[in-house]
Amino acid sequence: MSLYSAAFSALSGEDCDPGEQANLKTAAAVAKKIVENGWSREKLLALRDEAHEQERRWPFPVSPRARGDVGPAQTHAFIQQVCLELELNDKPKLRDARMPLSAHDAQLIAQLPPHHGKVG
Repeated sequence: MSLYSAAFSALSGEDCDPGEQANLKTAAAVAKKIVENGWSREKLLALRDEAHEQERRWPFPVSPRARGDVGPAQTHAFIQQVCLELELNDKPKLRDARMPLSAHDAQLIAQLPPHHGKVG
């Protein structure tokens, strides 16, 4: 398999045609090929949003078979490059400091690790 098949599988959730992978070595080439195969940026964003609403991971996990002899860290980095090429990354979200803490956030703040110590 190849980085192309890993990226295609991770972004679309589908397996790719093995004949589609020839000489696709750069993230830009893979992004272009994914779009040519019917996965527009809008379609991928809709799939991403749907996966997040269903509390599923996206990009989808890549099987060792789809990775081939490429390691998981290299595969992840390449998929992130393809996401950048397609402008699929989420915008950073900042918490509004004026909003009150949720119960979960308050609990986390109350449970400071021992190495933080106590002042006063």
